[in-house]
Amino acid sequence: MEIDRGLTENDVPLFTGYNDVLLNYRQLKSIFDKQIADWKNRLDCCNCIYLIQDKNNGKQYVGSTYGKEGIWGCWREYAETGHGNDVQLMEKLEEDPFYAEKNFNGLFLKFYHYRFLMRSQLIENFCGKENFVHMTLDIIRISEIIIEQVKLAQ
Repeated sequence: MEIDRGLTENDVPLFTGYNDVLLNYRQLKSIFDKQIADWKNRLDCCNCIYLIQDKNNGKQYVGSTYGKEGIWGCWREYAETGHGNDVQLMEKLEEDPFYAEKNFNGLFLKFYHYRFLMRSQLIENFCGKENFVHMTLDIIRISEIIIEQVKLAQ
């Protein structure tokens, strides 16, 4: 599916679907600073597996949301701090306070429309405990392809 990156309002992409989400840090921060209702309504009702890519070094950080505020609650932390309490990301921001703004992109990999999904359920529902490592590696490979396609389209 080709994503129309031209759909924006207030310098933030319009929410067109969970699978279309690819935000840089500036856009993410703007969504939370402006409390954009369309984004909030869609992100606080589900949980997900997500990926943050560091454009500077190519590293990828895979995380999950599983709280009662869903994606909105988790990504609010990233918008406010730039690191979301991730130790590796904190180290980058200690070196350069603008590192997140310059280098981070985030996208969603898998969604769960359960408001109160627990972390253990998320892992089990995502791929089954025995396949978790293999599925995570597959997701990282797929996300690398998606990110390359987006780079080429820009």
